[in-house]
Amino acid sequence: FEIVIRMSDYNKMGANDIESGEKKEETKESPKKWGVSNWGAIGWTETAIKVLAWGFGIAAPYVYTADTTITAVGYGQAGVATFLAVGLVGAIFDRIRLKDIIAMIFVILNNFAHWSLVGGMFIKPVPDYLVYPFAGLMLVGDMVKVIAVLTGKLSVPGGTKKLLLTLTLIFVSGYICIIALQPFKLASSNP
Repeated sequence: FEIVIRMSDYNKMGANDIESGEKKEETKESPKKWGVSNWGAIGWTETAIKVLAWGFGIAAPYVYTADTTITAVGYGQAGVATFLAVGLVGAIFDRIRLKDIIAMIFVILNNFAHWSLVGGMFIKPVPDYLVYPFAGLMLVGDMVKVIAVLTGKLSVPGGTKKLLLTLTLIFVSGYICIIALQPFKLASSNP
């Protein structure tokens, strides 16, 4: 198992090409190795914001609430959260393709936080003090990603700018929907 540190020109060269500075075609003899990319300040900012959100999502199934009635709006909110979590499962396969150690650890923990929130939402109504910070911080993190994509500071090897922007905006819309449904979920569960 060999770890290769990739430089800031990660998007232009493969992990095996750092020493020579030339782009080489990968062959069966030279498979891409797992490494660590330099995502830059904006990438680490997005990561830090989302890491802050994880604790709120992970806590969701474990926090006691007296109200155990899940309303139709609550199930709708849980459905949106499930849709986002399923999308993150797909992201695991992309990280395997990229062979980036940090990105792989991030996406696994991000999945855990999202699936914890989903589990909590299907068990009982999740309180404001968990839903708003989780969805709000994830939303802010994805808005940082949108800015990074639009300014050309973030790209993914093998992916187009349009695809990355579209997928990120789907998540932005999902988090906005979760936040927007929260007051109605609470109002409908407390007549």
